[in-house]
Amino acid sequence: MPIKKGLDKVDLAILKELLTNAKQTYREIASKLNVPEETVRKKVEWMIANKYILGFTVIPNTDLLNLRYYYLTIKVFPPKLEEFISKLKKSPAVTKLMAKLEGLIILEAVCREQEFLKLLETIKNLGIKEMELFISLKPEKYVYLDPKLIDNLIRG
Repeated sequence: MPIKKGLDKVDLAILKELLTNAKQTYREIASKLNVPEETVRKKVEWMIANKYILGFTVIPNTDLLNLRYYYLTIKVFPPKLEEFISKLKKSPAVTKLMAKLEGLIILEAVCREQEFLKLLETIKNLGIKEMELFISLKPEKYVYLDPKLIDNLIRG
């Protein structure tokens, strides 16, 4: 069954190739899939135009950048939930943020230790009921990093 009307097996195979290495040329992808280069070009353009592909990005090696993955569960007082989420969204280190109406927040941050300590201070100053910290022992393979986080790395 197709994922959505108009998407076929060749589209999915092209998408898989681009997810594996977005720097591949259309010619390289065409060769791997045994289809004409023009087919790959047209299908990629179609997937971009129809929002199956939203963009292309770089996946940095977080280990070499000395970035760590931190996970927090935070219980906040429900009346402060919106304010809390609004402030956390502004941090370039926060890569994932989930919340329940009852005041439970799950946060993922990717940053250096000193940036994480600043984030913790911000969180503590907002007023929380309870917080637990987890540090990933095996980082995710792919993570979106806010380009502003690189500005923090440049500043040291």
